[in-house]
Amino acid sequence: MAAKLGEYVKVGFGFDINFFSVELRQHVDLAEVGLPASAGAPPGTTFGNIGFLSGTDIANTKLDGNATGVGYHAGVILQATDKLSFGVRYLSRQKVEIDAGNAEFSQINTGIVLPNANPLGLPAGTPLDAVLAPQFQPGGALVNQGVSTAVRLPEQWSVGLAYQATPTLVLLFDYNRQNWEVFQSLPFDFEIAP
Repeated sequence: MAAKLGEYVKVGFGFDINFFSVELRQHVDLAEVGLPASAGAPPGTTFGNIGFLSGTDIANTKLDGNATGVGYHAGVILQATDKLSFGVRYLSRQKVEIDAGNAEFSQINTGIVLPNANPLGLPAGTPLDAVLAPQFQPGGALVNQGVSTAVRLPEQWSVGLAYQATPTLVLLFDYNRQNWEVFQSLPFDFEIAP
């Protein structure tokens, strides 16, 4: 919607509908994975807590989802002279919620074999991949599952200047600012995984 307010001012306002799609791929680090219940450790104990260093990937993860966001924008143009005009536009901040996303996990074989006196108390020569395999089977934390998240899209400010230098040449200058501080992290809520 737009309107002309007198000879020198034009205003506009509208709604924005954004179709948002996200796909992220990430590895799962062994040091961040919880110990199996058979290890007898307190709940919440990770492989990192018992001495496994970070940097050992045990799974590929693919997260994806879609959502729709709604916002608005408004703008003003001031025609200062026949040749010079100024404009300002604002696009609102939006929060897009993805409630029906998917998380897919697939195991990466490490080839690690547990030594004597390992912190899991398992026999020497036990493949770590066999210890981790139940995490990827029904009842495990790293099975395919639903995931949700919320993404904040920043507000935007634009300021512009237009100068009609000749009948066939218009010089334009724009300055845009986006408040990316509203997007500092992207937390995920998994259906099963912690």
